[in-house]
Amino acid sequence: MSLILDGSNGLTFPNSTTQAVAGLTSSSTQVCQAWVRFSVSGGACTIAGQYNVSSVSYLSTGQYQVNFTNAITDTNYAILVSGGESQTNYSYQSILTTSIQPVSRQDSGSFVNPSTMSVAIHR
Repeated sequence: MSLILDGSNGLTFPNSTTQAVAGLTSSSTQVCQAWVRFSVSGGACTIAGQYNVSSVSYLSTGQYQVNFTNAITDTNYAILVSGGESQTNYSYQSILTTSIQPVSRQDSGSFVNPSTMSVAIHR
């Protein structure tokens, strides 16, 4: 059983009934502006799921660029970066309205490619 929240259709319940949510759109500050989950293998990024992300580029070991389909209003957004490896730190280097550069480093400080990485943007 699932509940679906859609910026244009409101709420859709498991029995297919819907309920409009006034003022809630995909550009609203109440919803995630962009998110992506991707895997890294052999210098290539493969997107497993996304919203408002056109591509993920491999820059170098542990360094990537997430490109937004539609630009974010400004760079005053919250960034959540996570991954699947222990003893690895996830953060970012560059914040633009059109992209962000997430990074992954081992506790020692050296860059490392995680098997998966997730990035979410909230504004």
